[in-house]
Amino acid sequence: MAQPSWYLLAYDIQVQSRRQRVHRYLSGQGVPMQKSVFFIHARPKAIRGILAEVEGLIHRRQDDVRIYPISHPSRVWLHGYNAFAAPHSTKNSAGARLVGAVKNLLRIGHG
Repeated sequence: MAQPSWYLLAYDIQVQSRRQRVHRYLSGQGVPMQKSVFFIHARPKAIRGILAEVEGLIHRRQDDVRIYPISHPSRVWLHGYNAFAAPHSTKNSAGARLVGAVKNLLRIGHG
């Protein structure tokens, strides 16, 4: 079985209702870094499932969704306001653990 990898997913969605649905869905799959940018740590099969789900939520001619494989969150250059600087709430303990893990990874790479 393939090991989980890190991805950076970003989107530009034109209609607010679609944008909200995509954001709500991705909030359960990864860690929001900005309003439309997420870190996702998953196996390739899970990524394909996430992308299939997102594809069903967007309008292919109006919206833009991109995913970039990254070696590690600490390799992403951050400067300025960071969503992790503010208190972050998650709906489930798995999400809270992922947020904590990413915070630690970012601290290691930029601390």
